[in-house]
Amino acid sequence: MKRSIRILLVDDFSPFRDFLRVTLRQIPEFEILGEATDGIEAIEKIRDLSPDLILLDIGIPKLSGMEVARQVPQLSRRSKVLMVTGVCDWDFIERAFLVGAGGYVVKSDAAEELISAVKSVLLGRQFISASGVEHILAECRHGGPTPLLNRISREIAMRVESGCGD
Repeated sequence: MKRSIRILLVDDFSPFRDFLRVTLRQIPEFEILGEATDGIEAIEKIRDLSPDLILLDIGIPKLSGMEVARQVPQLSRRSKVLMVTGVCDWDFIERAFLVGAGGYVVKSDAAEELISAVKSVLLGRQFISASGVEHILAECRHGGPTPLLNRISREIAMRVESGCGD
């Protein structure tokens, strides 16, 4: 029997956590281990549950999602982080990757991209949702983003061109 992929949901907006739960339950091997509504609770659950994947909002109370993501390697070496947030800004996208996130999904893209993002991050690939990529490309026209985001964007574009987007 195949081992479950154990997932922790961290978001302070209950209806969005409901959406995440319902969406992820469509994949039989995904198991929702638990949920947290703030950064302190997230830290405790990551330490106690050691999930395979953490879906993490940036704007959670008590301790930001960025700070939680930064602490994940010390709390659970096995856990990977996928940011799922309403913030679409290249500074935030870059910071998310710098603190250790494997992917970044803008909430408005989640209905179409969540499962692909989860699978990509679990495979060790980097993922940025369509809105995030569009924002990065718009910033490129005005002198942004940094080499880190340029490298990540190139890797994603090469996977898409080779037909390995999922």
